[in-house]
Amino acid sequence: KRGRKIERERERERERERERERERRERATRRIATPSAESKSPMASPTAPSRRVPCDIRARGPLLLVRWALAAALPFALLCSLASPAYAWGPLSHMSFGCLASGAEPEHVAECIASNATFAVGCDLPDAFGFGAFNVSGQGTAYACSNLTYVHDPYFAGNLVLYAREHMRDPGAVAASQGFDALALAKGFIVHILGDLVGFSTAGGVLCTSEAGTVECADADALQYIPEWGYMSAIDAWVFREYNLSTVYHSLPLPNAKSLPSPAYHFLANGSARYHAATASFAPFSREAAEQCASFWHDNMQYVYDRGMLYAADHASSDFLDRELQWFAPSYIPKGEFDAYMRAQTKCAVQVIRAYFDLLLEQNVGPVAAFNNAAILTQKLYNEGQCR
Repeated sequence: KRGRKIERERERERERERERERERRERATRRIATPSAESKSPMASPTAPSRRVPCDIRARGPLLLVRWALAAALPFALLCSLASPAYAWGPLSHMSFGCLASGAEPEHVAECIASNATFAVGCDLPDAFGFGAFNVSGQGTAYACSNLTYVHDPYFAGNLVLYAREHMRDPGAVAASQGFDALALAKGFIVHILGDLVGFSTAGGVLCTSEAGTVECADADALQYIPEWGYMSAIDAWVFREYNLSTVYHSLPLPNAKSLPSPAYHFLANGSARYHAATASFAPFSREAAEQCASFWHDNMQYVYDRGMLYAADHASSDFLDRELQWFAPSYIPKGEFDAYMRAQTKCAVQVIRAYFDLLLEQNVGPVAAFNNAAILTQKLYNEGQCR
Protein backbone atom coordinates (compact mmCIF):
# COMPACT_ATOMS: atom_id res chain seq x y z
CA LYS A 1 0.00 0.00 0.00
CA ARG A 2 2.81 2.38 0.90
CA GLY A 3 4.49 1.59 -2.43
CA ARG A 4 1.31 2.33 -4.37
CA LYS A 5 0.85 5.56 -2.46
CA ILE A 6 4.40 6.65 -3.27
CA GLU A 7 3.92 5.77 -6.92
CA ARG A 8 0.67 7.78 -7.10
CA GLU A 9 2.43 10.76 -5.58
CA ARG A 10 5.25 10.45 -8.09
CA GLU A 11 2.75 10.29 -10.93
CA ARG A 12 1.00 13.44 -9.63
CA GLU A 13 4.36 15.21 -9.47
CA ARG A 14 5.17 14.13 -13.03
CA GLU A 15 1.79 15.46 -14.17
CA ARG A 16 2.45 18.78 -12.44
CA GLU A 17 5.83 18.96 -14.16
CA ARG A 18 4.23 18.25 -17.54
CA GLU A 19 1.69 20.99 -16.88
CA ARG A 20 4.46 23.46 -16.02
CA GLU A 21 6.25 22.50 -19.22
CA ARG A 22 3.10 23.03 -21.28
CA GLU A 23 2.61 26.46 -19.75
CA ARG A 24 6.22 27.39 -20.44
CA ARG A 25 5.88 26.35 -24.06
CA GLU A 26 2.64 28.26 -24.48
CA ARG A 27 4.35 31.40 -23.19
CA ALA A 28 7.23 30.86 -25.58
CA THR A 29 4.86 30.27 -28.47
CA ARG A 30 3.02 33.50 -27.75
CA ARG A 31 6.36 35.31 -27.99
CA ILE A 32 7.04 33.69 -31.36
CA ALA A 33 3.62 34.43 -32.77
CA THR A 34 3.63 38.12 -31.81
CA PRO A 35 6.01 39.99 -34.14
CA SER A 36 4.74 43.34 -32.91
CA ALA A 37 6.68 42.85 -29.68
CA GLU A 38 9.85 42.94 -31.74
CA SER A 39 9.09 46.34 -33.21
CA LYS A 40 8.52 47.74 -29.74
CA SER A 41 11.91 46.63 -28.49
CA PRO A 42 14.83 49.00 -29.03
CA MET A 43 17.17 46.00 -28.86
CA ALA A 44 15.33 44.01 -31.49
CA SER A 45 15.14 46.87 -33.99
CA PRO A 46 18.42 48.81 -33.87
CA THR A 47 18.39 52.17 -35.60
CA ALA A 48 22.13 52.17 -36.22
CA PRO A 49 22.94 51.19 -39.82
CA SER A 50 24.49 47.77 -40.32
CA ARG A 51 28.17 47.73 -41.16
CA ARG A 52 30.38 44.81 -42.04
CA VAL A 53 32.48 43.51 -39.19
CA PRO A 54 35.71 41.52 -39.69
CA CYS A 55 35.19 37.76 -39.40
CA ASP A 56 31.41 38.06 -39.77
CA ILE A 57 29.58 34.79 -40.24
CA ARG A 58 27.60 35.71 -43.33
CA ALA A 59 26.04 34.05 -46.31
CA ARG A 60 28.10 33.18 -49.35
CA GLY A 61 26.17 32.74 -52.60
CA PRO A 62 22.41 33.00 -53.13
CA LEU A 63 20.11 32.79 -50.13
CA LEU A 64 16.50 31.89 -49.64
CA LEU A 65 14.97 35.01 -48.13
CA VAL A 66 11.61 34.13 -46.61
CA ARG A 67 9.49 36.98 -45.38
CA TRP A 68 7.74 37.36 -42.06
CA ALA A 69 4.39 36.59 -43.68
CA LEU A 70 5.57 33.03 -44.24
CA ALA A 71 6.86 32.75 -40.68
CA ALA A 72 3.37 33.54 -39.44
CA ALA A 73 2.11 30.45 -41.23
CA LEU A 74 4.29 28.01 -39.28
CA PRO A 75 2.28 25.10 -37.90
CA PHE A 76 1.46 25.40 -34.23
CA ALA A 77 3.32 22.19 -33.38
CA LEU A 78 6.48 23.52 -35.02
CA LEU A 79 6.19 26.81 -33.18
CA CYS A 80 6.02 24.91 -29.91
CA SER A 81 9.14 22.96 -30.75
CA LEU A 82 11.20 25.98 -31.76
CA ALA A 83 11.41 27.40 -28.26
CA SER A 84 12.10 24.11 -26.51
CA PRO A 85 15.38 24.80 -24.71
CA ALA A 86 16.54 21.32 -23.86
CA TYR A 87 17.99 20.08 -27.15
CA ALA A 88 21.67 19.92 -28.02
CA TRP A 89 24.50 18.50 -30.09
CA GLY A 90 27.86 17.95 -28.44
CA PRO A 91 30.28 20.90 -28.20
CA LEU A 92 32.52 19.87 -31.10
CA SER A 93 29.55 19.53 -33.45
CA HIS A 94 28.39 23.06 -32.63
CA MET A 95 31.93 24.43 -32.98
CA SER A 96 32.46 22.77 -36.36
CA PHE A 97 29.16 24.20 -37.67
CA GLY A 98 30.21 27.66 -36.52
CA CYS A 99 33.66 27.46 -38.11
CA LEU A 100 32.37 26.11 -41.41
CA ALA A 101 29.65 28.79 -41.50
CA SER A 102 32.27 31.48 -40.93
CA GLY A 103 34.16 30.33 -44.01
CA ALA A 104 36.66 27.78 -42.75
CA GLU A 105 37.36 24.92 -45.15
CA PRO A 106 36.96 21.42 -43.67
CA GLU A 107 40.74 20.96 -43.50
CA HIS A 108 41.00 24.15 -41.42
CA VAL A 109 38.21 23.46 -38.92
CA ALA A 110 40.68 22.21 -36.31
CA GLU A 111 42.71 25.41 -36.56
CA CYS A 112 39.56 27.54 -36.43
CA ILE A 113 38.32 25.89 -33.23
CA ALA A 114 41.70 26.05 -31.52
CA SER A 115 42.44 29.68 -32.43
CA ASN A 116 39.00 31.22 -31.73
CA ALA A 117 38.44 30.24 -28.12
CA THR A 118 35.73 32.74 -27.22
CA PHE A 119 33.67 31.98 -30.32
CA ALA A 120 34.15 28.22 -29.95
CA VAL A 121 33.16 28.14 -26.27
CA GLY A 122 30.23 30.42 -27.07
CA CYS A 123 29.03 27.76 -29.52
CA ASP A 124 28.33 25.43 -26.59
CA LEU A 125 27.53 27.89 -23.81
CA PRO A 126 23.72 27.57 -24.11
CA ASP A 127 24.04 23.99 -22.88
CA ALA A 128 25.95 25.18 -19.83
CA PHE A 129 22.78 27.04 -18.87
CA GLY A 130 20.43 24.39 -20.20
CA PHE A 131 21.92 21.50 -18.26
CA GLY A 132 22.95 23.29 -15.07
CA ALA A 133 20.19 21.52 -13.17
CA PHE A 134 21.96 18.20 -13.83
CA ASN A 135 24.88 19.24 -11.64
CA VAL A 136 24.04 17.19 -8.54
CA SER A 137 27.29 18.03 -6.77
CA GLY A 138 26.63 21.74 -7.26
CA GLN A 139 23.21 21.81 -5.65
CA GLY A 140 23.28 24.07 -2.63
CA THR A 141 22.29 27.50 -1.44
CA ALA A 142 25.18 29.15 -3.31
CA TYR A 143 24.61 27.32 -6.61
CA ALA A 144 22.82 29.62 -9.05
CA CYS A 145 22.75 27.51 -12.22
CA SER A 146 20.01 25.05 -11.34
CA ASN A 147 17.10 26.91 -12.94
CA LEU A 148 18.46 28.65 -16.04
CA THR A 149 17.31 26.28 -18.76
CA TYR A 150 15.25 29.12 -20.27
CA VAL A 151 18.48 30.94 -21.22
CA HIS A 152 18.85 28.39 -24.04
CA ASP A 153 16.55 30.67 -26.04
CA PRO A 154 16.77 31.79 -29.71
CA TYR A 155 15.37 35.26 -29.12
CA PHE A 156 17.60 36.04 -26.18
CA ALA A 157 20.54 34.79 -28.27
CA GLY A 158 19.59 36.96 -31.25
CA ASN A 159 19.22 40.04 -29.09
CA LEU A 160 22.58 39.22 -27.49
CA VAL A 161 24.19 39.47 -30.94
CA LEU A 162 22.64 42.91 -31.48
CA TYR A 163 23.75 44.03 -28.03
CA ALA A 164 27.27 42.77 -28.79
CA ARG A 165 27.38 44.71 -32.06
CA GLU A 166 26.35 47.83 -30.20
CA HIS A 167 28.90 47.02 -27.48
CA MET A 168 31.73 46.62 -30.03
CA ARG A 169 30.93 50.02 -31.56
CA ASP A 170 31.39 51.78 -28.20
CA PRO A 171 35.10 52.61 -27.70
CA GLY A 172 34.60 52.91 -23.95
CA ALA A 173 32.94 49.51 -23.69
CA VAL A 174 35.63 47.92 -25.84
CA ALA A 175 38.37 49.40 -23.67
CA ALA A 176 36.65 48.18 -20.51
CA SER A 177 36.39 44.68 -22.00
CA GLN A 178 40.17 44.31 -22.00
CA GLY A 179 40.28 42.52 -25.34
CA PHE A 180 37.19 40.35 -24.81
CA ASP A 181 35.29 39.85 -28.09
CA ALA A 182 31.62 40.17 -27.18
CA LEU A 183 30.44 39.68 -30.76
CA ALA A 184 32.33 36.39 -31.11
CA LEU A 185 30.72 35.05 -27.94
CA ALA A 186 27.22 36.16 -28.93
CA LYS A 187 27.52 34.73 -32.44
CA GLY A 188 28.63 31.42 -30.99
CA PHE A 189 25.61 31.43 -28.68
CA ILE A 190 23.08 31.67 -31.50
CA VAL A 191 25.08 29.30 -33.75
CA HIS A 192 24.39 26.63 -31.13
CA ILE A 193 20.62 27.07 -31.22
CA LEU A 194 20.48 27.22 -35.02
CA GLY A 195 22.34 23.91 -35.19
CA ASP A 196 19.71 22.36 -32.95
CA LEU A 197 17.04 23.25 -35.54
CA VAL A 198 18.68 20.86 -37.98
CA GLY A 199 19.74 18.04 -35.68
CA PHE A 200 16.38 17.68 -33.97
CA SER A 201 14.15 18.28 -36.98
CA THR A 202 11.13 15.98 -37.17
CA ALA A 203 11.87 15.75 -40.90
CA GLY A 204 14.92 13.55 -40.25
CA GLY A 205 17.34 15.06 -37.73
CA VAL A 206 20.27 12.79 -36.94
CA LEU A 207 19.79 13.27 -33.20
CA CYS A 208 16.29 11.75 -33.14
CA THR A 209 16.92 8.25 -31.85
CA SER A 210 14.49 5.78 -30.36
CA GLU A 211 17.31 4.64 -28.06
CA ALA A 212 16.80 7.94 -26.20
CA GLY A 213 13.03 7.57 -26.03
CA THR A 214 11.89 9.55 -29.05
CA VAL A 215 11.28 8.57 -32.67
CA GLU A 216 11.85 11.34 -35.26
CA CYS A 217 11.78 13.86 -32.38
CA ALA A 218 7.99 13.68 -32.46
CA ASP A 219 7.67 13.71 -28.67
CA ALA A 220 10.06 16.16 -27.04
CA ASP A 221 8.83 15.27 -23.57
CA ALA A 222 9.92 11.66 -24.08
CA LEU A 223 13.58 12.50 -24.72
CA GLN A 224 15.87 10.82 -22.19
CA TYR A 225 19.08 12.73 -21.80
CA ILE A 226 21.27 10.04 -20.26
CA PRO A 227 21.31 7.88 -23.43
CA GLU A 228 21.02 10.96 -25.64
CA TRP A 229 24.22 12.37 -24.12
CA GLY A 230 25.99 9.10 -24.95
CA TYR A 231 24.83 9.42 -28.55
CA MET A 232 25.74 13.11 -28.81
CA SER A 233 29.22 12.51 -27.41
CA ALA A 234 29.68 9.64 -29.88
CA ILE A 235 28.75 12.03 -32.71
CA ASP A 236 31.32 14.46 -31.33
CA ALA A 237 33.91 11.68 -31.50
CA TRP A 238 32.94 11.38 -35.18
CA VAL A 239 33.49 15.15 -35.57
CA PHE A 240 36.84 14.79 -33.78
CA ARG A 241 37.88 12.17 -36.35
CA GLU A 242 36.31 13.92 -39.36
CA TYR A 243 38.29 17.13 -38.83
CA ASN A 244 41.45 15.56 -37.40
CA LEU A 245 41.12 17.38 -34.08
CA SER A 246 43.81 15.20 -32.53
CA THR A 247 46.25 17.69 -34.07
CA VAL A 248 44.92 20.43 -31.77
CA TYR A 249 43.79 18.29 -28.83
CA HIS A 250 45.85 20.23 -26.27
CA SER A 251 44.56 23.55 -27.65
CA LEU A 252 40.84 22.76 -27.72
CA PRO A 253 39.09 25.61 -25.87
CA LEU A 254 37.36 25.23 -22.53
CA PRO A 255 35.33 27.68 -20.41
CA ASN A 256 38.20 29.34 -18.55
CA ALA A 257 39.87 32.71 -18.11
CA LYS A 258 41.26 32.61 -21.66
CA SER A 259 37.98 32.03 -23.48
CA LEU A 260 35.67 33.70 -20.96
CA PRO A 261 37.48 36.43 -19.02
CA SER A 262 35.61 38.33 -16.33
CA PRO A 263 34.13 40.90 -18.80
CA ALA A 264 32.40 38.02 -20.60
CA TYR A 265 30.22 37.23 -17.59
CA HIS A 266 29.38 40.91 -17.11
CA PHE A 267 28.40 41.07 -20.78
CA LEU A 268 26.11 38.04 -20.49
CA ALA A 269 24.46 39.33 -17.31
CA ASN A 270 23.98 42.81 -18.76
CA GLY A 271 22.59 41.26 -21.93
CA SER A 272 20.05 39.32 -19.89
CA ALA A 273 19.00 42.47 -18.04
CA ARG A 274 18.53 44.37 -21.30
CA TYR A 275 16.50 41.55 -22.79
CA HIS A 276 14.40 41.37 -19.63
CA ALA A 277 13.59 45.06 -20.06
CA ALA A 278 12.13 44.24 -23.49
CA THR A 279 10.69 40.82 -22.57
CA ALA A 280 9.45 40.76 -19.00
CA SER A 281 8.92 36.99 -18.95
CA PHE A 282 12.68 36.46 -19.38
CA ALA A 283 14.29 36.65 -15.94
CA PRO A 284 17.73 38.29 -15.82
CA PHE A 285 20.61 36.33 -14.33
CA SER A 286 23.70 37.44 -12.48
CA ARG A 287 27.34 37.44 -13.49
CA GLU A 288 27.96 34.86 -10.77
CA ALA A 289 25.27 32.57 -12.17
CA ALA A 290 26.78 32.73 -15.67
CA GLU A 291 30.21 31.94 -14.30
CA GLN A 292 28.91 28.98 -12.28
CA CYS A 293 27.19 27.54 -15.36
CA ALA A 294 30.38 27.81 -17.41
CA SER A 295 32.45 26.29 -14.62
CA PHE A 296 30.02 23.37 -14.32
CA TRP A 297 30.18 22.72 -18.07
CA HIS A 298 34.00 22.69 -18.19
CA ASP A 299 34.36 19.02 -17.25
CA ASN A 300 31.62 17.90 -19.64
CA MET A 301 33.45 19.51 -22.55
CA GLN A 302 36.76 18.01 -21.45
CA TYR A 303 35.10 14.58 -21.31
CA VAL A 304 33.97 14.94 -24.93
CA TYR A 305 37.48 15.94 -26.04
CA ASP A 306 39.02 13.00 -24.21
CA ARG A 307 36.50 10.59 -25.67
CA GLY A 308 37.26 11.86 -29.17
CA MET A 309 40.97 11.35 -28.58
CA LEU A 310 40.34 7.82 -27.30
CA TYR A 311 38.36 6.80 -30.38
CA ALA A 312 40.99 8.33 -32.66
CA ALA A 313 43.76 6.27 -31.05
CA ASP A 314 43.78 3.38 -33.55
CA HIS A 315 41.77 1.62 -36.23
CA ALA A 316 40.04 -0.73 -33.79
CA SER A 317 38.78 2.18 -31.70
CA SER A 318 37.55 3.99 -34.79
CA ASP A 319 35.74 0.84 -35.96
CA PHE A 320 34.07 0.54 -32.55
CA LEU A 321 32.87 4.15 -32.86
CA ASP A 322 31.27 3.36 -36.22
CA ARG A 323 29.40 0.42 -34.69
CA GLU A 324 28.28 2.51 -31.71
CA LEU A 325 26.94 5.24 -33.97
CA GLN A 326 25.08 2.72 -36.11
CA TRP A 327 23.48 1.27 -32.98
CA PHE A 328 22.29 4.69 -31.81
CA ALA A 329 21.36 6.13 -35.20
CA PRO A 330 17.69 6.53 -36.20
CA SER A 331 16.28 3.73 -38.34
CA TYR A 332 15.90 6.05 -41.33
CA ILE A 333 19.70 6.26 -41.70
CA PRO A 334 20.68 3.23 -43.82
CA LYS A 335 23.39 1.00 -42.46
CA GLY A 336 26.81 2.15 -43.57
CA GLU A 337 25.62 5.63 -44.54
CA PHE A 338 26.08 7.49 -41.26
CA ASP A 339 29.12 9.44 -42.55
CA ALA A 340 27.21 10.72 -45.58
CA TYR A 341 24.19 11.57 -43.44
CA MET A 342 26.28 13.58 -40.98
CA ARG A 343 27.98 15.49 -43.78
CA ALA A 344 24.58 16.36 -45.23
CA GLN A 345 23.38 17.49 -41.79
CA THR A 346 26.48 19.65 -41.45
CA LYS A 347 25.97 21.34 -44.83
CA CYS A 348 22.34 21.97 -43.91
CA ALA A 349 23.26 23.55 -40.56
CA VAL A 350 25.86 25.77 -42.25
CA GLN A 351 23.30 27.07 -44.76
CA VAL A 352 20.81 27.85 -41.99
CA ILE A 353 23.43 29.67 -39.89
CA ARG A 354 24.65 31.78 -42.81
CA ALA A 355 21.12 32.72 -43.84
CA TYR A 356 20.28 33.75 -40.27
CA PHE A 357 23.27 36.08 -39.96
CA ASP A 358 22.57 37.61 -43.33
CA LEU A 359 19.07 38.50 -42.20
CA LEU A 360 20.03 39.67 -38.71
CA LEU A 361 23.23 41.60 -39.41
CA GLU A 362 23.12 42.54 -43.07
CA GLN A 363 19.42 43.15 -43.68
CA ASN A 364 18.51 44.28 -40.15
CA VAL A 365 15.70 41.74 -39.83
CA GLY A 366 14.86 41.36 -36.13
CA PRO A 367 15.72 38.27 -34.05
CA VAL A 368 12.18 36.82 -34.00
CA ALA A 369 11.65 36.96 -37.76
CA ALA A 370 15.25 35.88 -38.47
CA PHE A 371 14.91 32.77 -36.33
CA ASN A 372 11.49 31.85 -37.66
CA ASN A 373 12.84 32.23 -41.19
CA ALA A 374 15.71 29.91 -40.18
CA ALA A 375 13.10 27.33 -39.15
CA ILE A 376 11.32 27.67 -42.49
CA LEU A 377 14.59 27.34 -44.38
CA THR A 378 15.44 24.21 -42.37
CA GLN A 379 12.17 22.60 -43.38
CA LYS A 380 12.69 23.62 -47.02
CA LEU A 381 16.17 22.08 -47.10
CA TYR A 382 14.83 18.84 -45.67
CA ASN A 383 12.01 18.82 -48.22
CA GLU A 384 14.61 19.20 -50.98
CA GLY A 385 16.63 16.30 -49.61
CA GLN A 386 19.67 18.43 -48.76
CA CYS A 387 19.85 17.49 -45.07
CA ARG A 388 19.67 13.71 -45.39
